[in-house]
Amino acid sequence: MPTTGYLREKKGRYYAVLNLYDSTGKRIQKSHATGLPVKNNKRKAEQILKQLCVDINAKNIDNINMDVLSMGMTNDYMVAIEEGATHIRVGTAIFGARDYSNR
Repeated sequence: MPTTGYLREKKGRYYAVLNLYDSTGKRIQKSHATGLPVKNNKRKAEQILKQLCVDINAKNIDNINMDVLSMGMTNDYMVAIEEGATHIRVGTAIFGARDYSNR
């Protein structure tokens, strides 16, 4: 199973979230506080997440290979690619903005 990493915003701060899988295939989610406020720190948070993935891969842990790094959305995907994203989310560019008026 792939081991993945992505950024999450929580209470105005960035967290690096890692999805790891044990030998039985059970997912273990680990959250790492970056200490960075969300405002004006997206690139730095992506750099921290990328470095976490590099560090984990360097340890050669059995059954752990950080091969998916999901960062960036329609409005900032180019920066995410520059910082090492392997997956980006561009639904708004393809389908347009979501309509929340019917909620």
